[in-house]
Amino acid sequence: MTVPDMARARYVSRQHIQQQVDALLESELVERVTNLAHKRSPKIVLSDRGRALIQDMRAREQNAIARLQVGVSDNAVEEAVQVLTAWRSGLQRDAGERLS
Repeated sequence: MTVPDMARARYVSRQHIQQQVDALLESELVERVTNLAHKRSPKIVLSDRGRALIQDMRAREQNAIARLQVGVSDNAVEEAVQVLTAWRSGLQRDAGERLS
């Protein structure tokens, strides 16, 4: 995505996202690629290093969840995901309406 696209999707300012992207670029976790649709607004993509970090984070998260063994069924987890997703959508919609 481009920086403006990310900002719109998260209902925050472009400047806020740009600061985060700049830090990720400095850490070499993302990189800029040519955007044929808009030459002055490059797309931001994960670098190989960024992808490796995300994969490592997901693996550690899965291991931590597996160690918990709290007796929650996969069905209950799926229902919780649906509830949290609905809440997030509602909060984003509300934030978007307040910004308009």
